[in-house]
Amino acid sequence: MKLKARILTSAVGIPLIFATVWYGPITVLPAMLILASIAICEIYGLYRIGHRGLPKIICLPWVCALILTLANSPSFNSSIISIAGITCIGTFASTLWLIVNAEKPRFAPALLCMSLSCTYIGLLMGHFPMYYEIEQSIYSGRIWLLFAIFATFTTDTTALLVGKTIGRHALAPRISPNKTWEGSISGIIASVLFSIVFCYMSQNPGYLWQITALGATVGVVSQLGDLTESKIKRTFNVKNTGGLLPGHGGLLDRLDSLLWSIPITYYLILTIF
Repeated sequence: MKLKARILTSAVGIPLIFATVWYGPITVLPAMLILASIAICEIYGLYRIGHRGLPKIICLPWVCALILTLANSPSFNSSIISIAGITCIGTFASTLWLIVNAEKPRFAPALLCMSLSCTYIGLLMGHFPMYYEIEQSIYSGRIWLLFAIFATFTTDTTALLVGKTIGRHALAPRISPNKTWEGSISGIIASVLFSIVFCYMSQNPGYLWQITALGATVGVVSQLGDLTESKIKRTFNVKNTGGLLPGHGGLLDRLDSLLWSIPITYYLILTIF
């Protein structure tokens, strides 16, 4: 039943992701702001320290300001004008709330929550629209972004299926008992194969080794992102960050790999190509 729900969610989500990325910054930036808002709510649900919803609200301008700052381009010059002020207000409001409302036993997790909202969500998700500023490369920014997203999905899906069917050796039993070495290695291989197919379908065989190496890197770092969130969830004894996506769990359960692979792939593209 869970597998059917997962397939159905993917069948709806994949075309939506493709369309959002393909139409450029005009759709990606609003999508990132919406997803960041949902992710913040999931983080506060994970840590169970919400206080009348106020922390989530005052963190939103902070996170949105970070995403807009990273997405700074001629297309968004009019939106960037007040970013410094918005960031200052968000920071001040978050700090003030902590001082006034947070009880001593909850102060540390509250501060950690706000830090995660800013860095883990705002900073990393802000790299999605940055792809559209890639110039002088063999592919346009939107093509590279699609490559990074679907190489990550290929890794995740293959690792899950192989791990469930033939996985025998635990990868990190203290963090995520269900993840196996068989699944992990298969995920990396699948990402490499995806990269090879991508290279030939895009008629750029001259860059085969570079693109293959990029795919292998995506296969590794995406799983590190997955393990990072697994560690966070295990620390707070929760299975999923939410139930927004049937068969997948919460939004962060689907984004965890991308939060690592998207930024790292971006900087590798700038370096290699």
